Order: sequence, then C-alpha cells, then structure tokens
Amino acid sequence: MDCRIQCVEQEDLRTVRVAGRMEQAHVPDLLNMCAGGTIRVRVDLTDVVSADLVAVNALGRLREAGAELVGVPIYIQLKLDSIAGKTRKP
Repeated sequence: MDCRIQCVEQEDLRTVRVAGRMEQAHVPDLLNMCAGGTIRVRVDLTDVVSADLVAVNALGRLREAGAELVGVPIYIQLKLDSIAGKTRKP
C-alpha cells in the first residue's frame, strides 16, 4: 500500500486520515489538506505503517501549529518526541 490521505469536515473540525506509507512525496498533500481557515484540525495516523523523516518533520510542524495528532504509532511518537527535544531551548 502506498499512502492514502482523506479529509472529512464537520462544522468545527477537519479530520485528515492518513493510511499506508507516508513519505516526502505525500507531505504537500497532507499540508494542503490541513491548511486554511480557523477550523480545528485532527490528523488520524492510526493506519500509518511507516513514515520517513520528512513526513515526521511535517507532522511535528502541524502539531506545533495546533493540529491534534491521534492514533500515532509509537515509533512515530518517539521520532516526534526526539525532534521536539532538539528544538526546545534549555
């Protein structure tokens, strides 16, 4: 399976569901689906089987911008935590 990105909008919430192998080539589509407006954004990563470093960095940027990440596989969470630790100032 490659990568599938779907968007479901409700009144005050946009849920972006990602499934498969998330790679650099998919980041522009992900960012476009998460951008725009003042609506809350939730990114559901329950069905992600792998993510390269570029994709993980994009997820970190989305989280910093206020997106809620749910269903984050542990290996992605560890990468996100590592990236966040590097950007924190002592």
